Amino acid sequence: MNRLQHLKSISSYAITFPGQGIVKNGLLEQNKQHLPIFQKYLDEVDEALNENFSKNLFFKDEEPGYFKTWFGKTSYAQPAILATSYILTKTFEELYDCKLIDNAKYLLGHSLGEYTALTLSGILDFQTALNLVRLRGELMQEMCKDRSDAYGMIALMIRPEYVDDVIKLATEDEVIGNINAPTQIVISGEQIKMEEFISKLKKINNKLLLKDIKLPVTVPFHNDILKYIVPELKDFLSKQPIGEQKVPIISNLDGEVSTDAKESIKKVLEANYQPVQWLKSITNLPVNEIYNIGPGPVLNTLNKKIDKTKQNTLIDDLNDFNNDVISK
Repeated sequence: MNRLQHLKSISSYAITFPGQGIVKNGLLEQNKQHLPIFQKYLDEVDEALNENFSKNLFFKDEEPGYFKTWFGKTSYAQPAILATSYILTKTFEELYDCKLIDNAKYLLGHSLGEYTALTLSGILDFQTALNLVRLRGELMQEMCKDRSDAYGMIALMIRPEYVDDVIKLATEDEVIGNINAPTQIVISGEQIKMEEFISKLKKINNKLLLKDIKLPVTVPFHNDILKYIVPELKDFLSKQPIGEQKVPIISNLDGEVSTDAKESIKKVLEANYQPVQWLKSITNLPVNEIYNIGPGPVLNTLNKKIDKTKQNTLIDDLNDFNNDVISK
């Protein structure tokens, strides 16, 4: 049986959506042949954002460094990734005549990806979601504009026997950003505080930390510093239509299931300044199969590291999905 037949035959699976840990020129390029299906969604993107935004979802090579500069602005990257994840999902459903979302037991999104989950669960309409994450990005940029080198994030690869100790220390030092996997956390905040924290770890035990990787961001995602953007996001949402939640969402905030639209919104807003509990979310996920929507394989790779007993499938190149034969 091929993967599509298998997907249509199972009754319990989860879907994940990626966050901003993606830098890919041409987010929709490999699926361009399906443009007749998803052109209507590109038109919605451009209407919502009041510009020809969707052109940047395809490969750009006319100016050296153009895409990197454009995508480097979080106010562009956030709606671009949400739009791509949404379009891939909707195109998949139409292309393969499959109710991918309606039949899912749970939706999860890593950081920004949780806004995609809110959208596809029916809480937010597409255009509202695009404007919400653009506003989120603008507020973040505004907060950091005069201190572009002051903030950031650093991924830490840790020996698994020490990860709980490092999480505890990072929480105490107020630099914890993401708890991603049994061997990976991300610290977030002021560069000076993060560097001091890494030095502290090395002094405690020089075998504890395997690697530290500075991420290409200037925003301290999921740090208490971002608490100040939440009131404006709440104000924006208070003026928008909120729909009924159709699919349970597992929240970044606590790794727990949320089935009520108001609760899901409350949690996603609070998660702006609290650490992402991705390890808990995937570890406690009561299904055996996860479908990871692109763009890119970041979450697919991460989820395989967290729980090897769960079957992970990437949905990114829509043409490849139905080609492989799997054993049921």
